Order: sequence, then structure tokens, then C-alpha cells
Amino acid sequence: MFQTRVIKIQPEYRKNKFTRKLTPVPSLKLSGNWLEAAGFHTGKIIHVHVENNVLVVQTVEPNL
Repeated sequence: MFQTRVIKIQPEYRKNKFTRKLTPVPSLKLSGNWLEAAGFHTGKIIHVHVENNVLVVQTVEPNL
């Protein structure tokens, strides 16, 4: 099952701790039933990294 979504990166404004000025930083929010269908269940731990300009999101399996 391969699912694709088109999502726009939004600004999130954070306060600079020295100047108290709000600074925009890139923000990405993923949500929806499609995530659960893809195996990303609520409470799961994920690992996110960038590889060749591709954002890779993987579930982390607990060490038993």
C-alpha cells in the first residue's frame, strides 16, 4: 500500500530567548487515519531523518 499526501510546510513562530522577537521556523504536521493505516499508531515512537533530500519516518521497535 503506497499513499501520497501533498502537504505545505507552514511557519511556526518561536520567541527568541535573547531578543524576545518572534522568528518563523518551518513546521510540518502530519495527522489522519491514513497514518494509522500505514502502521503509525498513537503512542508509537518514530525516528525521523533526512536522506538525499527525502524525509524518512520510521517506527522504532522496542527492545525486548
